Amino acid sequence: MGQVADDLKALIITATSPDGDIKCTLKGREAKFGFRPGRYHAYDERALESQLGRLLTLMSIGYRRGHSDVMRRAGLVSILRAEDAHDEAQARYLRAAAELSTVGRTARNIVRFKATGMREWRCRVLDGALSTLSEEDFVTEAQESGRALIQDYRRQIRFLRDECFGLDIPSVTRERERRQS
Repeated sequence: MGQVADDLKALIITATSPDGDIKCTLKGREAKFGFRPGRYHAYDERALESQLGRLLTLMSIGYRRGHSDVMRRAGLVSILRAEDAHDEAQARYLRAAAELSTVGRTARNIVRFKATGMREWRCRVLDGALSTLSEEDFVTEAQESGRALIQDYRRQIRFLRDECFGLDIPSVTRERERRQS
């Protein structure tokens, strides 16, 4: 599995928003995005929410394809659908993971991301944010919110694996992590 992990870390996924004005690149575990020159102030909050949500959905599709390619090259099969599961525990896990709702936001709550099953993304931008934040500050807020969502996903998926496969995560650890989220 060392080669698979290395190949996944080396994955580079790039997508562009439907309007062509925002580009996002994922290299390993680090995602960065930016606007085409002069385009940030052309948006209002609702239009930007729509474009970011759709962009991140495209990124998710790209990541799934890249992940599947890495697994296939290694001679491994990714089971993504409950109906393809080997047993009931795996089917239960896959059904729950597909519906898992994760959220990421910063302390200032300017940009909030929500993903369902890490495949359908939505974005919320605080009213007035675009007129008060520079492009650089907005990008920083959005990237921090994205990182927070990924942390929330990893925490929730770990607990889901415990519930379905019996990892025996101590209850004190569960409670501490729930309080921190």
